[in-house]
Amino acid sequence: MTGARRHVFDLWGDTVSVAAHVQRVGRADVVSVSGATAELIDAFFELSFDAMTVVRNAGEVAVFVVRGIRPELVDAETGLVNAAFRERYLAMFGDECPAAAGDVLLGAL
Repeated sequence: MTGARRHVFDLWGDTVSVAAHVQRVGRADVVSVSGATAELIDAFFELSFDAMTVVRNAGEVAVFVVRGIRPELVDAETGLVNAAFRERYLAMFGDECPAAAGDVLLGAL
């Protein structure tokens, strides 16, 4: 808690610590994610292991680079996600992908 006249709270938890470490060890011009995030998005994106980092209170955290959306989930002509992407997302999360519903360019990572 900080502040002389008004209390201001600055919350730091494992999520913020992991994100800060992933950013620190990440490289320029690539999307880096933690191992926990990699597990969530692996069905949709091609990933490659990049590094390990140690985070206080969280231990060793794997860092992965997102190489791009899986080719089988992108329409080759438009670069937009295809029906297979939408079906996989719906099956995993029980709802439509908001970005896919708007035909956002996800293949151009």
